[in-house]
Amino acid sequence: MICGTAVAILGFATLALAHGPVAYVIAWVILGMAGSATLTTPAFILLNEVFGRNARSAIGALMLVTGLSSSLFWPIASLLSQAVGWRITCLIYAAAMVLLSLPLLIFGLPRGEQTPPEPAIADLGASPAAKADARSGSSSAPSA
Repeated sequence: MICGTAVAILGFATLALAHGPVAYVIAWVILGMAGSATLTTPAFILLNEVFGRNARSAIGALMLVTGLSSSLFWPIASLLSQAVGWRITCLIYAAAMVLLSLPLLIFGLPRGEQTPPEPAIADLGASPAAKADARSGSSSAPSA
């Protein structure tokens, strides 16, 4: 999501500076790529990576916020566009992503502990103690 946010910043800046149909289309292609890297599906993946099995309530909260966000940001975008023009509005959105979104993504997200996958147990006839030792990576056999 961090890369997608950086691409969105580039897209908003490109859109604000576009002075022709080719640059305008290029800006929207950039914003389309950014959208695919920052919208709900990548956010669900991120929440699952951070919270694991406990991600269900975080995903529910995300769905509620994203569902209601257009009720807030469409009027803000309209007011900004009327007040300063659509180009400056794009630059304001790019600046908000630099000043708010990137720092929150980089510094605000909890870092989940990376746990290695459980090792496969080759001996199906192994004792329960040996299987537990294999899972924990230790050995109950005396060292020589």
